[in-house]
Amino acid sequence: MRRALKWAGLAVAALATPVALWIAAVSLFAFDPPEFPDTAPSVAEMEAVLEELTGANVPPGLSMVVLKDGRTVYKNSFGLADGRTGRKVTNDSNFGWWSVTKIPTAIAAMQLIERGEMSLDDPVTAHLPLFKVTYPSPEQGPVRIRHLLNHSSGIQEPLAVLFWMHPEGEGPYGLTDFVAEKLPKYAKLDFAPGTRVQYTNLGYMVLGAVIEAVSGMSYEDFVRSNILAPLDMQSTDFGLREDMLEDVAVGSHPLFDFTTTMMPFGWSYMIDDTRWGQRLIWLNRFYADANPPSGLFGPPDEAAQILRAMMNGGEVDGRRLLQPETVNLMLGAETPADAGAGERRVLGWLKQKGPQDRVYFSHSGGGVAYYTQMRFYPAERLGIVVFTNNTKGHAEAIADMLAGMDWPSGPDARGAKDAG
Repeated sequence: MRRALKWAGLAVAALATPVALWIAAVSLFAFDPPEFPDTAPSVAEMEAVLEELTGANVPPGLSMVVLKDGRTVYKNSFGLADGRTGRKVTNDSNFGWWSVTKIPTAIAAMQLIERGEMSLDDPVTAHLPLFKVTYPSPEQGPVRIRHLLNHSSGIQEPLAVLFWMHPEGEGPYGLTDFVAEKLPKYAKLDFAPGTRVQYTNLGYMVLGAVIEAVSGMSYEDFVRSNILAPLDMQSTDFGLREDMLEDVAVGSHPLFDFTTTMMPFGWSYMIDDTRWGQRLIWLNRFYADANPPSGLFGPPDEAAQILRAMMNGGEVDGRRLLQPETVNLMLGAETPADAGAGERRVLGWLKQKGPQDRVYFSHSGGGVAYYTQMRFYPAERLGIVVFTNNTKGHAEAIADMLAGMDWPSGPDARGAKDAG
């Protein structure tokens, strides 16, 4: 017994030593990002902060758009799209959107509701018979479409979602078949539908399968035809088409970070080039197995078209995405204040309050390779998109800084430049 304990102790020590060394390396070499001011007195000072940030490679590159009264008043890019070659980010660079994709998914569902093809209160099973879940108690009501939209369904957020990705050259995966394969393992709901809020990527995969069932089209083709094409988003798509590869912001991951220890376990195919001097791991291209939660790629300027539509009653340049009453419904259907997680969810969006009680609607996209943020302040007609090409991209903090600035309206505003 003592010998067994001795060997067990040696094994633990052998494992603990590299972990301890890695923690020490992280502490020694990890970059402490600059303090993000609540606001910047000028565009020049804001740009200086972002130059410092990208100069330290956290993130190595970013691209951003600021809208005011429906106009682009600032558009600029900073840093590297590819640190292996020194290629810089431009305003046309294509980034992974990650969970910002959930906003087009929610809009697609609202379009079908607007057309009368389904309703917010329809049980999911009315459109998707394969949706078989176990409720906490038998008397509880069904999971409805609105529960999928506002993350109150009780559907689990399995850790396995982090690994439902594949390298370029594999796939594509059929969404409804994918949901049918994965859902049974996570069929037990965590709580009664509508009683709490719990963010769930699997729930948005189910919503995408509902869109397929109701529309009779693939989820991807429905979004392309009904959102991307009407908004003239020609460089946005699920995955990277051949014509999008010329200007890609290559994804990266911090070399000295606790999450880096996960890379060899299920993510090794992502690793392309480790640059010690840049303190980065540059990544191969890879894609989500299921697109509705996180599958889009494209430039922030095109993502801003969605904000234009939301801030203009569902219309952009005479092209209508949603009716005004549908936009109001999306933004007004709040989850209860006591729903948990400290969040107020509406349909698709997270409703938040910033300094001075400024109400805004936002969605972040976080994951390996990219970190993104899209938000708008309806009372101020202000919209912000920030896309970065690093897992720890500080997109929310950058958006906070931009939101604290005074952005004048009109095409001649100081920030209205295209530096790409």
